[in-house]
Amino acid sequence: MILIILKKDLNLFFSDRKGVLLTFLLPIILITLFAFAFGGIGGGSSKSKPIELLLTDIDQTKESKAIVAKLDTLASLQLVPTDLIKGEELVKKGKQLVF
Repeated sequence: MILIILKKDLNLFFSDRKGVLLTFLLPIILITLFAFAFGGIGGGSSKSKPIELLLTDIDQTKESKAIVAKLDTLASLQLVPTDLIKGEELVKKGKQLVF
C-alpha cells in the first residue's frame, strides 16, 4: 500500500517541472551565492586584520596572566591593554565594540 502511494506521489512530483527545478536547482544556486559571498572565492592572498580586544586584568593573578599570555599568542587577536574606566568609556562612546 505504501509503495503504491510513494510511486503515485513520485510520478506527480516528477511530472511538475517547476517543482523539480525548485527542489534541486534553487538550493544549488543559493549555496553557490553564499559561497561567493562568504567563502572568499577569488584566490586572493589577503589576510583579515586581527580583532582588537580591550583587555583589563583586574585580578592580576598567575592564572589570569597565563590566560592573557595565551590570548596574546593568537594571531587573530590584538590585545589592547586598558584600565576598566577607560575601557568602559571607549565602549560607551562607540570607539570599541563589545564582543
